[in-house]
Amino acid sequence: MILEQAAKRLALPAAFLIKLATTASHRYKVYTIPKKTGGLRTIHHPARELKLVQGWLLQNVLMRLPVHEAATAYRVGSSIRRNAERHVGHNYLLRGDSLTIGAPTSPQLSNAIMFGFDESWSRRVEAMEVAYSRYADDLYFSTNRPNVLEGVLQELRESLQGGGPPILRINEEKTVFSSRKRRRLAAGLVLTSDRKISIGRHKKRVLKSLVWKLKRRELDPHEVASLRGWISYLRSIEPAFLVSLQRKYTLDFDSGETWKT
Repeated sequence: MILEQAAKRLALPAAFLIKLATTASHRYKVYTIPKKTGGLRTIHHPARELKLVQGWLLQNVLMRLPVHEAATAYRVGSSIRRNAERHVGHNYLLRGDSLTIGAPTSPQLSNAIMFGFDESWSRRVEAMEVAYSRYADDLYFSTNRPNVLEGVLQELRESLQGGGPPILRINEEKTVFSSRKRRRLAAGLVLTSDRKISIGRHKKRVLKSLVWKLKRRELDPHEVASLRGWISYLRSIEPAFLVSLQRKYTLDFDSGETWKT
């Protein structure tokens, strides 16, 4: 029994764990943080004792639950690039997004809850020659067939209006249709017209400026740390651009000497 196993492993009385479970909804600190795209994101941060139990449940229960291959976040080997790769070869893209954030169990639990939804919609749109993926709370549909995705969106709306589980709603403000003639985004990555995945021109200009300042020893420690994070990100997202930066500025990003301020 899960309760007995948790009590034994955590060295906590079963009665305490039961009380913790029944009062869990009152053991969160709720606050907001700014979104990169504007507005605020609500965070529910669990109390220390609740977080301890959630961590055990994550490792011993939730990690064993099935996750659909269409889910491209919160799983080993998944990334925003993997999500983008599902759609980069298609001409038309539909994106729509809105999950509780803060608890260590939230990511894995959301994937488990969404397994049936992911399975159903993967099969449903495959017959229409449409690819489906989900990155966290963002849903992506893409195809090479014109005038198909409008019907997919309408069918999705009608399906969700019928109720759950799970009970979901579409954020209409973030629902976007795009094609190769327009800028297509998948989890912050740009799907280029020549069917490649890129971080985008604006971010590249910013990074070039930072690398130039790095070469001239003009970055402060905070900026150096930020740039190192970007370099690590580029290794998995757009390694060709990373190589071009090293060649253009004659820098070796693997050398400790490069990062001295």
